Amino acid sequence: WDLERRTAIKQMLTAEKKAATGKKSPYLRAAGFCVELYATQLVERAMTQELMKNGDSEELRVMLGRIYLHNAQYEKCRQHLNDALSKDKKCAVAMTLLGHCAYMEADWQRYRCDRVLPPYKEAVQYYEKALQQKSPNIEMLQYIRLARIQIAARKYQEATDVLHRACKLQPSATTWLGVAICHFHLGQLQSNNAKHFEIAEEALQEAAILDSQNAEVWGLSCLISLAQSMPGGKVENVYQPKAEEAVTSLRQALLLGLSLSESFPTQASILEQAGMMMNKVSRFAESAAAIRRALDTAEVTAEAMHYALKVEAGDAFTMPDHLTVNKEGLVVMQDGTVINPNNRDACNNQLFNLCKIHGDTSELLNDMVSAANSYQKVIEVLQKNPNNPSNKTDLDLYLKKIVPVLETLGKSKEAAKYKKLRGNEAYTPGRTSSAASQKSGTASKPATGKTLKSTTGSH
Repeated sequence: WDLERRTAIKQMLTAEKKAATGKKSPYLRAAGFCVELYATQLVERAMTQELMKNGDSEELRVMLGRIYLHNAQYEKCRQHLNDALSKDKKCAVAMTLLGHCAYMEADWQRYRCDRVLPPYKEAVQYYEKALQQKSPNIEMLQYIRLARIQIAARKYQEATDVLHRACKLQPSATTWLGVAICHFHLGQLQSNNAKHFEIAEEALQEAAILDSQNAEVWGLSCLISLAQSMPGGKVENVYQPKAEEAVTSLRQALLLGLSLSESFPTQASILEQAGMMMNKVSRFAESAAAIRRALDTAEVTAEAMHYALKVEAGDAFTMPDHLTVNKEGLVVMQDGTVINPNNRDACNNQLFNLCKIHGDTSELLNDMVSAANSYQKVIEVLQKNPNNPSNKTDLDLYLKKIVPVLETLGKSKEAAKYKKLRGNEAYTPGRTSSAASQKSGTASKPATGKTLKSTTGSH
């Protein structure tokens, strides 16, 4: 055993000499191994011995910064990494880790389209500095996180440059997906530029080769096909083969579990955009399916936000079993998502937009129960902020829309309640259930065997 140990050490030293890395302390080696195991106490003990035997060093500080970052001890992490930079101002590893620290402290890993954009300048500054060094720290995570921030901030060209570099270093489905997202949005910003859509399509082909089960790849493929089916953004002459491709891609994305949680979130989710664009090409069933999937996630978040606001106000209530409250007094969902009351407006806006699309689409499909439920949720959101002038206009519109839907369902008492809310004005339908029925060639009939879900006290 002793002979094998000496032989292994000799081989390691020979390899280091060839690589010109110099001799490395056994304490630093041990700490590097323990960092991967998240063994904080062992790393601290190893670094204490390193400090006593060999003195303070840049590597020692970086190692401590890394383990404290893993344990979300951000203050200690910053302290040690800043000490490392004071010893070597060009230490790219320390800059990258400081970027990760700022990224995680701002909770960027949980950012979604229904949340307020977290602060990002500090994280971007450190990531960009790390990549600009003569000896940059080649870590794929920093490329992906930097691009995620830039895409969320609508800096698509900068994100494209970062992701192309990542694809050259270590291509993956995620990096190619990011490239496709950037070019898709650049194409939309440049009046449906076909060249950007073609590049996005090629990037998605690369992503699908690397991971054919990626739901986001299929979802974005749907959006690009829909954009290509409407040259110049016009819906008069829809190119049907591309529209059919979009339908197939959306079905596959839904089958693979596409949701609001995305690798590169923007202000509107893939599902929401798919629902809106499917509406434009008169694919109402597919539009309803996409929006319904988005609503599944948004409604759960809205429920958690409802209880988060009660906690903040100090109200007495019974918390549902699937929600908990952490030490900071914030509501936590089953998947670990922390609900911040500051996100209430973004959460309400997301639910409002989805319910609007779902209600209108359901009415066109003659699904009056779903239409009534969605319109009720839209009205609830609008009533929470009645002083906003645009909300008053929208509220009047949706009070008009819900009345004939409820009457079709035989809910005359509820219809009368909404009539009273808008002052008993006469309702002139635009695209009502009867209009949808005439379009489909069928008569509107009251729904049977279905009950309208009550939304009293929800969200």
